[in-house]
Amino acid sequence: MTKSSPCPFAKAILNGHSRCKFSETFHISERHGVQCTQPSTQQLCEQLSAQLHQQSHFALGVSRIPRQITSNMELRIQCGGINGLQQSCGHKVGIADIATLVELATDQFGVMEQLPYQQIIQSISRWSPKVRGRKRKG
Repeated sequence: MTKSSPCPFAKAILNGHSRCKFSETFHISERHGVQCTQPSTQQLCEQLSAQLHQQSHFALGVSRIPRQITSNMELRIQCGGINGLQQSCGHKVGIADIATLVELATDQFGVMEQLPYQQIIQSISRWSPKVRGRKRKG
């Protein structure tokens, strides 16, 4: 068994928005989760996630991010943040490998604090979940 830590972008991965070469899914009863098998990458992802949460309150229409964040807010931060990071790095938006994207961003911008958060936050404010159709009785 590998030593693992919780993935900060688990909702984006479980939603099918992104993937990660270091992610490992687990199932406990009816609960699904994602854990990271690469501690150094997990630390970078934690830093990115913290920065996205810190910067995104305006994009979410709140004065500060609440302690108990809604699932929809978390999805907007994660998925919109990943899309914005892809655009900032000059990549086409699509299903991204988060670990590769984080490595590319740190190579291009240096530290997480230097990322172009103006552009990333705009992507968070634009992102919305997939609209799922209802089955009609007919």
